[in-house]
Amino acid sequence: MVLEFYAKPADADAVHRDALQILGELSKRTGGVVWDEETRQVFGAKAWMVRRAAAGQTPPDIAKLVAIHAYGGGGKVRVITLGMAKFGLPDLVVEDVPSGFSQSAGRLLNVCAQTLAEGGTLGDNGTLRLAASALRNPAAKTGLSADADVTLQFVKAKADKGDPKNRIWRVHFPGAGPAHERMSAVFDKLFGVKRNISMVAGSDRLKAASKRALKSLMKHKARLAKGIPDGERLEVKAPFATSSGSNEYMWIGVTAWRGSKLVGILENHPRDVPKLSRGARVEVDESSVFDYILSRDGKSEGGETDRIIQGK
Repeated sequence: MVLEFYAKPADADAVHRDALQILGELSKRTGGVVWDEETRQVFGAKAWMVRRAAAGQTPPDIAKLVAIHAYGGGGKVRVITLGMAKFGLPDLVVEDVPSGFSQSAGRLLNVCAQTLAEGGTLGDNGTLRLAASALRNPAAKTGLSADADVTLQFVKAKADKGDPKNRIWRVHFPGAGPAHERMSAVFDKLFGVKRNISMVAGSDRLKAASKRALKSLMKHKARLAKGIPDGERLEVKAPFATSSGSNEYMWIGVTAWRGSKLVGILENHPRDVPKLSRGARVEVDESSVFDYILSRDGKSEGGETDRIIQGK
């Protein structure tokens, strides 16, 4: 059975709740499942009840009513919402996202979607203010800094294959400086800064694990030097000189392997490395790599030194 629901923008929220109620009853009485064409998700009767509850809030919890997809290769992903058309609103996208930032980009889109669903409107030049204090749905504030307050800009996005058949707005991060550093700064303002710092002496066990990591990583060079494949993610940990003359080891999301150089985006917040910030474009020599993590097909390898540092 295929059902289509139509509404004027002002009535979209009420019609959406009615649609969820009708489909929930159909699922319960027939034992069938519900396919949401907009979000491309399938639900059983119990899962559908969770969605109905989210829609029944005033205002609704948008994060539980839309979906977010992230895809791409080369260490970068495109993160986009699906399902905003149900509320008479555009879908939203963040492009050129370092793979290590994809989760934060998804959280950002949830905040943007919630703000628009609660009546937020674009100002001059497509600007939109995101503020924790302005959100009315309590669940939407989860994970947000209490003083979170940023202004972003939206521009019309170029549609990609598989995009929803809806208007699409692309998030632009205003300001000066490299794009990924501006992106990181917005994430920090919204979700806070997290620094996991361990002061560790170079034990024989740690040095041996690092040596094994480099040997294992080099087995992948011939393949990854041709480009990081779609669906794969390579991170390497490497040393950076501190102002005190020691080394600070940080993770890099690799975007390219060129000759002996690994190029990528810094994923950590430096503690004592001058003129370097999270989101900066960096490159390191392959011989300096201390550890790596390669994720593909739902599995990952590497990261042995982190497990040792954490006492595992």
